[in-house]
Amino acid sequence: MIKIFKRILKKNKETHLISSKKDLLDVKNCLKNENIFCIDTEFDWRTTYFPKLSILQLGFSKNLFIFDCLSFNPSEFLKSYIEDNSYLKILHSVRSDATVIKNCLGLNLNNVFDIQIAEKEISNGGIKNYASIVGNYFAVNLDKTQTNSNWLKRPLTSEQLKYAYEDIDFLIEIYLAQKKILLKQNILNKVSHLSQEEAELGNENLKINRLNKRKNKMKKIEKEVFLWRENFAIQRNVPPNYIIKENKISYLCKLSSDDKNLKKKVIKITGDSHLADEFIEKFYP
Repeated sequence: MIKIFKRILKKNKETHLISSKKDLLDVKNCLKNENIFCIDTEFDWRTTYFPKLSILQLGFSKNLFIFDCLSFNPSEFLKSYIEDNSYLKILHSVRSDATVIKNCLGLNLNNVFDIQIAEKEISNGGIKNYASIVGNYFAVNLDKTQTNSNWLKRPLTSEQLKYAYEDIDFLIEIYLAQKKILLKQNILNKVSHLSQEEAELGNENLKINRLNKRKNKMKKIEKEVFLWRENFAIQRNVPPNYIIKENKISYLCKLSSDDKNLKKKVIKITGDSHLADEFIEKFYP
């Protein structure tokens, strides 16, 4: 891929940190004047069932915005834009961001274009990360060391803010370049369709989405145990593996109610006497 051009972030786009509803006027003005914007999110999803959204980034042709979602909830403001089909949203790996936006803000992403899907179709190759795609189109090497930093800590560091702005800075230009290539190859509609399919998977109920990924490999009783585990994890807002590890579901389904050591075996898996009682009452009454 030919390098298009080299651009230094802050010389070309204004950056804005939005930490309250009072700061939304500049965003509104951009949304009045442009019908394409890009989206990214930074979040923590290590010790909870649902992701914890730290920031949401919106990018336009001349402005980049970071919404501090720990300072205020922007869902009411964003709803009419994120769910509006008249705006085209550009993302990288849309399913992940759609999942976070759905579960943290209650919003459904519609009318999207995924540059990762587009690049895969263009190159007829594998899935490429964001930094790799940016490197294909710009003479820029992104620093990704902040990827796993603590996004729930405040204040955000200058390195985190730079990282977050760069994650949306190049998306619109890449989309415009990819669009020309896709039109020549007559596959723009295909990429748009695949992008929306990924968004809709992210828009699904998280529990159902997780089940759908596995249901073809599960017997009926395993599906029931899987959903029981999900419901407990949702109630406690912990990862499902904190309740029962996934590779132990099949083992639990093979236990017998006649086994004198049933409770002991279930406790060994769950590590929780109360949870073991709940499981046995449900599946081995």
